[in-house]
Amino acid sequence: MAVPAPSAAEFKSAFPQFDKAPDAFVTKWLGYAAARTTASFYADSEVEKQAVFLRAAVIMGKMPEARKMQLMGDDQAIVWQMELYDLQRSAGMGLRVF
Repeated sequence: MAVPAPSAAEFKSAFPQFDKAPDAFVTKWLGYAAARTTASFYADSEVEKQAVFLRAAVIMGKMPEARKMQLMGDDQAIVWQMELYDLQRSAGMGLRVF
């Protein structure tokens, strides 16, 4: 089962690099990321939200629109991808992630 999509305001609070991005752009990709995040995989709802945030940040960071908006440096999406991978690996091993 997918997790609920967080709001654009919540996401922008956690990832201020996206402050200039239109809410519709952010909301679209948060929904996409949430639909691909399995609720039962993570320890709790805050970790699920963190996974959705990271997945959405990776996706949006690679979009041509993000480059046009100059939201971040080219390597930032790679850093978020590595953080998401670490979160998924820890959860998959049954470790509590906080």
